[in-house]
Amino acid sequence: MPSIEADHGAVTVLVVDDDRDFRDLVCKDLRARGYEVLTAGDGAEALKRMDGTSVDVVLLDYRLPDGDGIEVLKKLRSMYAGADVVMVTSHGSIPLAVEAMKLGATEYITKPLLPDELAKTLSNIGEKRSLVRQNRHLLNMLNDKWGVEAIRGQSVQMRRIREQIRQLSESTANVLVTGESGTGKELVARALHVTSPKGTGPFIALNAAGIPAGLAESELFGHRKGAFTGADRDKAGLFTAAHGGTLFLDEIAEMPLELQPKLLRAIESLEVRPIGGEDVRKVDVRIIAATNRDLEAEVAAGRFRRDLYYRLNVVHIDIPPLRKRVEDVSEYAEYFLAVKRGDSGIRGFTPAAMHALESYSWPGNVRELENAMERVVALSTDDIVGLDDLPRQVVTIGDNYGTAPAAGVKAEFPLLTLEEIERIAVLRTVAAAGGDKSRAARVLGINRATLYRKLRDYGVSPDRPPGRKRSRGGAKGPGSS
Repeated sequence: MPSIEADHGAVTVLVVDDDRDFRDLVCKDLRARGYEVLTAGDGAEALKRMDGTSVDVVLLDYRLPDGDGIEVLKKLRSMYAGADVVMVTSHGSIPLAVEAMKLGATEYITKPLLPDELAKTLSNIGEKRSLVRQNRHLLNMLNDKWGVEAIRGQSVQMRRIREQIRQLSESTANVLVTGESGTGKELVARALHVTSPKGTGPFIALNAAGIPAGLAESELFGHRKGAFTGADRDKAGLFTAAHGGTLFLDEIAEMPLELQPKLLRAIESLEVRPIGGEDVRKVDVRIIAATNRDLEAEVAAGRFRRDLYYRLNVVHIDIPPLRKRVEDVSEYAEYFLAVKRGDSGIRGFTPAAMHALESYSWPGNVRELENAMERVVALSTDDIVGLDDLPRQVVTIGDNYGTAPAAGVKAEFPLLTLEEIERIAVLRTVAAAGGDKSRAARVLGINRATLYRKLRDYGVSPDRPPGRKRSRGGAKGPGSS
């Protein structure tokens, strides 16, 4: 008798049949093949056996002393959905097989039970369960890397963005993600994809600013061989490649104006026609677009179609710049340091270094901070990051603001708006006052209500002083956007 693969592991099979001789025969065969086997003589005993026991497959006879197997099947599916059920009967009938499969049976086999048939059935079920486990593992890995919790930051704004993504987890509505360069728009797009009903499908990204205008249509919709010079073979476009998943259109404001009507038509109809082809293909695609521009202004200037803007902007997620959520800086800095330090032995930051990081405006946002931490790891010779380890612009602008430059450092004055200067003054005063809002308000010459309003505008919770440090223990908790 052929043997089932020996790598099925400790799979447990529950044999439910009122025929003792049949149970003994099946048990002997399955145990010889390495399976764990339990038995039950009727439905009540089977359900009792299932309680508190990890059973992978139930071999369930249709005719039982206390009822038919269909009733037991219903209870198994409602109470123990993780177990596969194989219906067994000596009265093979198509209607019974159809009913059992509709109710959740995995397979259906008839008596007399052939050992080879049972072996093959259990082997197939084992392969399916293994694939399900692998798929679940991959999904967990994707969620760890690209899911909601990968979007880090404890500011009010970032918590709100994570909540928006969770609220959209059952939706496939188009989303427009806006924010300055380096704020993490693609990370938000990936989290929207991974947590959505299309999360197991492909995630295809196109940077509209990175392709020549003449090739954009071919990239999106594909082309047929001979459609234009150089088209030496058929090519499927990105809409087709993203079928069943998400198409991420980054820098959407750079999409050529002449191509925008075709893009709109494809989004509305979910149909694409390759260049040089007559066939139209239906696609199942969710669109997430991103831009660092003001699309409403682009529409007003005639550079972006209004109807396309409305079609993309079903849901809008705006990521604030890092300078608007200063309390996230320490979390990002510690996270990136932990990720990039490897075996360097760097443990954290001096208070002066962290103060400089939090005072700097980060025009390149999270991406600039990540690069700064990579530089720190590459050049630092100490186990604690100090001012001397930080990029010059961070130290000059962030820590020496309003003071004479350090020896050997070129004096620089940052180009700051009045709003940014006010923000620096308010946050530093509150920090210097140890979080005492009444004292800080007196020093600033404003009332407490005004101070609280300004702190909220900066994304700082008035209940704690800005820049409060978190533990330096490594990558626990923090994340990046």
